[in-house]
Amino acid sequence: MRVRILSGVAEVPQAAWDRLVGDASPFVEWAYVRACEVDSATPAHGVEPRHVTVWRGDALAGATPLYLKRDGRGEFIYDFGWATAARRAGVPYLPKLVSMAPFAPFDAPHLLVAPDDPDPAAVRAALVAGVEAQAERDEAQGVHWLFTGDDEAAALAGRGYARRRSLSLVWTNPGDASFEAWLGRLRSKARVRTRRELRRVEEAGVTLERVEGDAVTPDDVDQLRRYYEATCEAHGTGSDYLKPGTWDLLARAWRHRLVLFFARAGGRRVGGSLLVHKGADLYGRYWGADGAWPFLYFALCFYRPIAHALERGLARVHAGAGTTFHKHARGFDPALVSSWHRLRHPALHEAIARAAAAEALEVERLAVALRRAPGA
Repeated sequence: MRVRILSGVAEVPQAAWDRLVGDASPFVEWAYVRACEVDSATPAHGVEPRHVTVWRGDALAGATPLYLKRDGRGEFIYDFGWATAARRAGVPYLPKLVSMAPFAPFDAPHLLVAPDDPDPAAVRAALVAGVEAQAERDEAQGVHWLFTGDDEAAALAGRGYARRRSLSLVWTNPGDASFEAWLGRLRSKARVRTRRELRRVEEAGVTLERVEGDAVTPDDVDQLRRYYEATCEAHGTGSDYLKPGTWDLLARAWRHRLVLFFARAGGRRVGGSLLVHKGADLYGRYWGADGAWPFLYFALCFYRPIAHALERGLARVHAGAGTTFHKHARGFDPALVSSWHRLRHPALHEAIARAAAAEALEVERLAVALRRAPGA
């Protein structure tokens, strides 16, 4: 085996990379990563690809998506507090190496291995070692693995990483025949609230339409981009991570994964949401609207995707990171996710490890409390 560092996913053929991904998360597929690296995950935006790959001869045997980053934007495992603590202590925190599915707050494999490799454990070990060697070459102040699956914990355990816990919100299909049938299983308060919110959308003269897969056009995606940018600007979140070139390439090379919901009023579109579909899973990503439309966010991002999943027999709708309670109140339950962190400075690492352990207890308590109150 030999290790090679890539300055972009375009340095390997799409088929070779996607063979490693298989049925796993769409957000580590070649086309998605490539679209991000065209105009968003770029050095101009403080993000430099450093993908670690393992080869057996001329065959790609393993890969880890990896980025050298100059800030914490677009990660969704927020470490701004850690960076502030480091600055106050006079300890450098940046740059850092981050293994992640770019701009996607969902579990995704970080240690991609060819399905027929004779020794997957050896490939995973080589990938982890390759990431850590790259950290030394880049003089990175930390190595961070975000939204890892539990099956990757074994490869990271015993290597000095601190585990951090957080919540992701997921709706799980109970097998109901329709949206109305699903509403019937909610508590009365939640059921009444849902119907009231949808009625308010209807009373505003808004209708919803769906465009998906090969029916998606570049104009559709560009319209979603404009909604997304306007919403980011209006709320001052600084979360406009995806730049125009990325949206354009997603429309041309990844539209088979896209499910778009648009809101129409007065003969024109006034808002929309973009979701990603793969296998049994639907992932909510971006939304926006022209002006203020009461409860349109809930209709486009929660209720309509749930109805779509019931109609198509999908198993899950992922709402990602973010505010927990309003998502839980609309049918999404907490799922614990893990990230792993190792800081170069020993004292800073120990302080962060203690903080992460205490935080994990609170996160786990919150998950238990929310599970005890379904449909609240």
